[in-house]
Amino acid sequence: MSIAIYGLLIIQIFGMVAGQLLTKEGVNRLGEFTLSTLPQAALSPWLWGGAAVYIAASALWLWLLSKGEFSVLVPFQSLSMVITVIIGAMLFGETITGVRWAGIALMAVGAFLISK
Repeated sequence: MSIAIYGLLIIQIFGMVAGQLLTKEGVNRLGEFTLSTLPQAALSPWLWGGAAVYIAASALWLWLLSKGEFSVLVPFQSLSMVITVIIGAMLFGETITGVRWAGIALMAVGAFLISK
């Protein structure tokens, strides 16, 4: 795969991370997502922003699937989970246990090995 495909894949990965973070912030601001908070959720700029970023990242993902190797793209995209966990801990104060760090390391190493 070309450097350009990898570059766009990284953009797509960060788009998915941004969508997750915006959605989490939107839900945090609701307090709890229930039927009674649905009208408030429908007006949330955080949730709309998250949805817009997801849609853009998903469109890029479809394009990448048409151009790149499936067996490389999908495992490499697991880095979105690695990045999301780390940024989630920084922004939302979530704890990353030793077992989680081990899982993060395994996913990162696996994505690197598969990309070779």
